[in-house]
Amino acid sequence: SREQDSFKPHIVIEQPEAGMVSSSGKTLVKGYAFDDRGVGRIEVNGKALFVAPKTAANLKNKGERIRRFTFQTGGTQVKLSYIIKVTDVGGLTSTRELPLTVDLQKPTLEIVKAERRNNVTRIAGIAADNLKVRSIVVGGLALDLKPAPKREFYVELPQSTVTITVLDAVGNKTSRTIGPLPELEPPPPPMVREFTPQASETQGFR
Repeated sequence: SREQDSFKPHIVIEQPEAGMVSSSGKTLVKGYAFDDRGVGRIEVNGKALFVAPKTAANLKNKGERIRRFTFQTGGTQVKLSYIIKVTDVGGLTSTRELPLTVDLQKPTLEIVKAERRNNVTRIAGIAADNLKVRSIVVGGLALDLKPAPKREFYVELPQSTVTITVLDAVGNKTSRTIGPLPELEPPPPPMVREFTPQASETQGFR
């Protein structure tokens, strides 16, 4: 009976990160529902994503204890909201609201240094985002950096033209191509003053 089932379904949202979506308003939501007796139904804003077979309603059949779900968000409003409702096979329900904010800001990219010397291109820069810089791709190679709101980077590459792409946590990106950079002349060698021994310094060598 329902009195014997006091465990309401659990709802876990795995993505999107931090409740943010890209400027397009579209993102893939992933998560799962868990219940000790079995998940009977999953709805998003009143629309059914999953309905267990009728045999799962039989108390002798616990059905699926874990049921994964995915759905695509959409909308042009700055604020979006999705209500996820899960009902177990015994009729107990749980709901969870997923508020989303459309991220309209692209990450920024500041080049601090860009030069080419001895056939090596050296670039230093700063990538920043209002949420989090997820990755920095330089010349087609992703840098090994931990995601953070602000990341400084330095690279050395053989090519004279380099494209840098910065992606934030929801997929917004900023790209910039640097070059072709001219080859800089190597610095002149340091001046060395000629040493002329003084008479007092050579007296002991007579």
